[in-house]
Amino acid sequence: MKRYIWMWAFFFAFVSHAQFKSGENVTITQTQDDDIYLAGEAVNINNKVRGDVVASGGSIFVLDSISQDLIAAGGELTFKGYVADDVRAAGGKLLIDAEIGDDVVVAGGKIHIGNNSIIHGNLISFSGELQVNGDVMGTMKASAGKASIYGTIGKDAKISGGEIYLDGDFMGNTQITAEHLTIGNNAKFHGEVTYWTKEGEVDFKNSLVGTSATFTEELRMEEEELSLYKFGAFSFGLALFYILSIFLVIILFHALFKNQFPTITTDVEDNTWNVLGNGLIYIFGVPLLIIITFITLIGIPIGLFILVTYLFSLLFGHILAALLFTYYLNQRKEKQWGFWAMVFLTLGFALLLRLVTLVPILGWIISVVALSFTYGLLIKKVISKKKKVVV
Repeated sequence: MKRYIWMWAFFFAFVSHAQFKSGENVTITQTQDDDIYLAGEAVNINNKVRGDVVASGGSIFVLDSISQDLIAAGGELTFKGYVADDVRAAGGKLLIDAEIGDDVVVAGGKIHIGNNSIIHGNLISFSGELQVNGDVMGTMKASAGKASIYGTIGKDAKISGGEIYLDGDFMGNTQITAEHLTIGNNAKFHGEVTYWTKEGEVDFKNSLVGTSATFTEELRMEEEELSLYKFGAFSFGLALFYILSIFLVIILFHALFKNQFPTITTDVEDNTWNVLGNGLIYIFGVPLLIIITFITLIGIPIGLFILVTYLFSLLFGHILAALLFTYYLNQRKEKQWGFWAMVFLTLGFALLLRLVTLVPILGWIISVVALSFTYGLLIKKVISKKKKVVV
């Protein structure tokens, strides 16, 4: 736990000096001499970065070297460039096929450590599916629904999950907790092996090099406990991905609309009920409109478009609410908060709002009110703009 507290404290500390780039497609084609923050549908790093990289996107490709840390969240992540320090990443699909100078902490649906990978530090992984073909010079701690290890693990390994296949070199002590365990023909264990499987003892063949494998009930968990353990590991990875994703979305919204947000919150106190009413009409009226469009065949395409837009607005509604609240406080208190102060305050409000909305009934009410105010303010802004155009 201390390790992750330190990681986030360090992460928050280094963001005060950096360059920010955002857009639909963000490509780094020139050498960057400082830390960079990137957000876009597609993010490509095709040249050297002599600092830290924080990136968020639908797809992220790192094809050149990074001199310090890499922190990334996205749908599909591909790292083929050298990273001199740590890698922290979360995504749906993640490929690391490069040399990493220090530790790797990853969470995702499918994680692949490629043949060209050399991780000089430790590997910590939480995933649905994990495949390790490269080498890990330090320790490995992995939890996965399905794990296949073919590379070399330089120090101790602790592996837990559902279906585990081991066919690599394990230089330190190895601890395994699995529902089903298979030992490949090329597997070599040089340290002590302790394990437990739901199916009982396993044939380690000729894989034990001057050591022994011990089946121990001390590692045994009931099937429900094992499922809970895996769920907890997945939940941690999901939480890490969620927080990092929110942070990077906030950066993107704040960078793109920082000139518009102050004008949206200017008269919220004078038009409270009007704003709330417009928002409630949006929250409850749009679903009714969608149902009406689905009644006729001609309206179905329009209804689908409105539905997707509506769901998208609900997905990012709490983040927008937190952003608007931060801008409101900044104006009301006559503060001059900088870019990163605004970002971190918004992150705190977004996480707090998310936690509050988990409370039964009351949380739902708070969520509806927050979203109503948010979209009521946005609707009012649109209406006022149209009036100005007409005049």
